[in-house]
Amino acid sequence: MEGLVKFLFVAFSFNQILGQSRYQVTLDKHDLECIKELALMKNEVLSAFGNNFKVDEGDPEIAKFMKCAFLKAGYITDNNHINVTGIRKWLTEWDLRDLHREYEVSNVEDLNVLVDECLKKCIANEYYSQDEIAIKTYNCLLDCLLWKRLY
Repeated sequence: MEGLVKFLFVAFSFNQILGQSRYQVTLDKHDLECIKELALMKNEVLSAFGNNFKVDEGDPEIAKFMKCAFLKAGYITDNNHINVTGIRKWLTEWDLRDLHREYEVSNVEDLNVLVDECLKKCIANEYYSQDEIAIKTYNCLLDCLLWKRLY
């Protein structure tokens, strides 16, 4: 999941800049384990990521995949709570500076502040059902860190 999201972040930014993507969605070890455990098709999972790399929330099988991948990566606990420390570590490993420079974004001076703001916003949504917490959290974080911040 970690590799997938980092890759998605870069892929979408270049897609918006150049009008086409020079990158492809990739799946890491945890993602592949979940695909196997849930008897899903790799292409089915890859196609669930839309043009803006947010995940289709209407497919219960994809929601189960996201939950599985988040559990394996340690981003949610067995009790279905967000692991703030794990997600913060994951998100602060991203380097948003190039994307922010490309879009001439000047309202983000500190990645840690941005991550904290996004976590606060997205963790407030922990009331989601057990199967949708990962997919909703992922989409919320993607929205907050990348898209809404840039407009």
